[in-house]
Amino acid sequence: MKNNSLISVAIATYNGAGFLRQQLDSIYSQSYSNIEVIVTDDRSNDGTAEILEEYKKKHGLMYAINPTNLGFSKNFEKAISLCSGDYIALADQDDIWKKDKLEKLINNIGNHSLIYSDAVLTNEKNEIIHTSFKNKCNDIAEGDCCFCDFIFKKNIYGCTMMFTMELVEQALPIPSTYFQHDWWLPIVAHKMDGIKYLDKPLMSYRQHSSNNIGAKVSQGKVARVYNYILCPDHRNDRNQRREKRYHLLKELLETDLNLSDEELEIIKSALNYYEYFLYPQKTDINFCKLVNNLKKFIYEKDYFLFMDILGHAICKS
Repeated sequence: MKNNSLISVAIATYNGAGFLRQQLDSIYSQSYSNIEVIVTDDRSNDGTAEILEEYKKKHGLMYAINPTNLGFSKNFEKAISLCSGDYIALADQDDIWKKDKLEKLINNIGNHSLIYSDAVLTNEKNEIIHTSFKNKCNDIAEGDCCFCDFIFKKNIYGCTMMFTMELVEQALPIPSTYFQHDWWLPIVAHKMDGIKYLDKPLMSYRQHSSNNIGAKVSQGKVARVYNYILCPDHRNDRNQRREKRYHLLKELLETDLNLSDEELEIIKSALNYYEYFLYPQKTDINFCKLVNNLKKFIYEKDYFLFMDILGHAICKS
């Protein structure tokens, strides 16, 4: 059945004319040929719409231009909602897929709700920066993802995903404006039939100045540690991210997901962590109690959580 299944490729575009043709060519050159390509464009003004029309005439690409600007995540949500395939694979406008990406994903997804892979990191000229996105970045979920991976900042990047239509039916519409599509979809997949990681780089993940979300690989480890702990601007940015994540987790508690007692405990631990840094006047959690509550997550579960705790200890000493 899977060998004949239709795969929808969902792309959200915005001013992507510079790299879009390379990406579309790599998609239409896939060894797995039973595909449809669905694009929603967020009111580009750089010639993207003309490229989409060109590929519509040449390959049958289907696209819609949003009447108003939706933003990155909502644009992807709309593209996903227009898909009709048994499986949906997400594609960014500026990457390049390996020829067998869809073939590998569909042959390995099994009965899981979602599968994702590694990627090669490249620059604007598609020159290799690193051969493994997973190995280069510390925020990538890998292997058998657990619930705490998603709560404590681990990510599965949308451009590496393929998932079932059954997941779409459960996950859409995305219930909160705080939720990014590639954070919400894996959480729902985890609650359904689970997630599989394929430890193969199946695409080139292009890094350039216009990335909406990038891999943050420009600094060496020493510079990253210094900036993360001691740089005032970085600490301010980190507080803004903490604020978003705090509200995101509060919203997660309001969804109709059937959260287990263990999952509720994990969310509570994370909320205590954010409250400690954001609202110290509102919490009775002290530093020792915070570390004790988070000790099973620190470092081996989340590098950045470890850095937060270390940074606080250094700056307060």
